[in-house]
Amino acid sequence: MKSVTIAEKEFVSSNNGSSKGYAKKVRIGSVWYKVSAGAFNAQAEVVAARLAGYTNVGDCVRYEMCTVNGDYATMSEDFLAGTEDAVTVKGLHLEVIGTAIEPEIADLNGHERFIYVNDIVRRARGFSLTEPFVFRQLSLLLQFDALVLNEDRHFNNVKFVKKNGAWGMAAAFDFDCSLYSCLDDLSGTARYPKPALPFYLSHDEQLEWLYSMSGDRLEVRPFDVAEVTSGVWDERHRIGKREVEAYLADISERAGRYGQI
Repeated sequence: MKSVTIAEKEFVSSNNGSSKGYAKKVRIGSVWYKVSAGAFNAQAEVVAARLAGYTNVGDCVRYEMCTVNGDYATMSEDFLAGTEDAVTVKGLHLEVIGTAIEPEIADLNGHERFIYVNDIVRRARGFSLTEPFVFRQLSLLLQFDALVLNEDRHFNNVKFVKKNGAWGMAAAFDFDCSLYSCLDDLSGTARYPKPALPFYLSHDEQLEWLYSMSGDRLEVRPFDVAEVTSGVWDERHRIGKREVEAYLADISERAGRYGQI
């Protein structure tokens, strides 16, 4: 596991307070380092990114474990390199409306939030989230979020990129609030309510809505749990390992039977 030392003054937090994890981040050259904000946020992010490789979610940022100033962290290459434009929903809302998006959608239901965001995207960049290619990418991302129990797909974590003149979703990124990593008490995994973002507040509701909108379905191939978690936890820190491995074993078994979750 790589170990690096970085001066505290170099760190930034680029989520403007919208992220539950609110991790310290810094880019050195082309590499981003993100320090774990909780007991095993970094471990969860690496495992989720590896699991993405066994699905049809598409491009996913490759996260690897490291330590920064002695704390667990992830490292990843800058996934926006080479893009012509890159914007988040939060940024587009500030650009078009001039205010934060959260107060504007607080009283809207999930589908109304989607309509509102789609209007912002159209006004700002001229494409629609209902375009089949774009919606498929968005749907598979949110379905993957449900699979890894990601709590934190806020609107600063919904990013669009322009490549070769065409718009689409950015590579899947930011999974440090996945796989129970934001639970205060891991004994409560059986009662975990599966909170979600950005349109609906529960993964079950968000999945039901996505399925009603299109026939796009996340597919998961069987995988070896030990391979997905290899080198992620070390002997001095095993918080969350047992719970995550049990959850992954269930996913792999279901994938073997059904081919999708």
